[in-house]
Amino acid sequence: MIRWWVELWDRREAPTILAIVRIGLGLVLFADFMTVWGLGLVETLWTDTAHGGLSQASGISRVPLWYQLFGAGPASARALHAGLVLTSFTLALGWFSRSSALLLMLLYAQSSAILPEADRAIDMLLRNVLMILACSRCGAIWSLDAIVRTGHVSGDGQPIEAWPRYLIVLQLVVMYFTAGVQKYGQHWWPWGGNSALYVILNDWAYAKYRFGWLIHQPFYAFTQLSVFVTMFFQWTYPVVLLHYFPPRGAPGIFRRWMARWQAHWVWIGVGALFHLAIASTMALGIFPWGMLVLYPAYLHPDEAAALFRRARGRWSRTPDGIPSPSP
Repeated sequence: MIRWWVELWDRREAPTILAIVRIGLGLVLFADFMTVWGLGLVETLWTDTAHGGLSQASGISRVPLWYQLFGAGPASARALHAGLVLTSFTLALGWFSRSSALLLMLLYAQSSAILPEADRAIDMLLRNVLMILACSRCGAIWSLDAIVRTGHVSGDGQPIEAWPRYLIVLQLVVMYFTAGVQKYGQHWWPWGGNSALYVILNDWAYAKYRFGWLIHQPFYAFTQLSVFVTMFFQWTYPVVLLHYFPPRGAPGIFRRWMARWQAHWVWIGVGALFHLAIASTMALGIFPWGMLVLYPAYLHPDEAAALFRRARGRWSRTPDGIPSPSP
């Protein structure tokens, strides 16, 4: 058992997937923080009420460290925002990648402590991932770190530890499963008519557009089916772990079926469609994009490279189906 555990967490692989996650996460957070600036909300969100903001953190028993060091006024809020923007951008560039991830996570946590009411579930998840990246070699390729260290953006080609990627997968599985088991509202269940999606899409606080037409068939039935698929998808998500963390011993019928048909792709595909649908119909900020930038972690670097070669092979075919010659 100990040997299995050590081998599980001592896997090595190419650094490409962690680099993709690093770049995507940095860009999503950079865009989010710049949106806050564009809306003119920097001082409003992170300034204390005594200075005209929304935060009441200076009056609590555990005052955020940022307020203790830099005060609770508008200048402090602007400095915090500047730090968030800078570290998210340097993370995407891969400049001092691990330090950028760590500093971004700490500043991100301070923004949450200053205004807990504005802290979203996606913020908590992304802070967890930032901590994982801070303990990884996510800047080993496609980064300024790689250029400085090896003289080439592709780095030295050496494999890195795979456990950070597996921890991100584990984080996603836990998130989806707990999201499912905590859906205790009756609208998510058959006795509530599986009407949750219809209700959400007709709530002005969430919907991007008017969806009153969903009351008519067959559109209403489609929303009910979508709710059922969502619940099944989230409640059964732990089976994906059989692919990434196979238990000891000979595989049984279910594991053999999973391996033969690569069934974990069902959950991955449903999840991707789920978030794309949310992005196109609901105003939930960075939630769908913050989730999608973590999806590359599901892929082993060799698996991702094979998919890329297959896609490139299809794109390079001529209209008559004959592969075009390579230049």
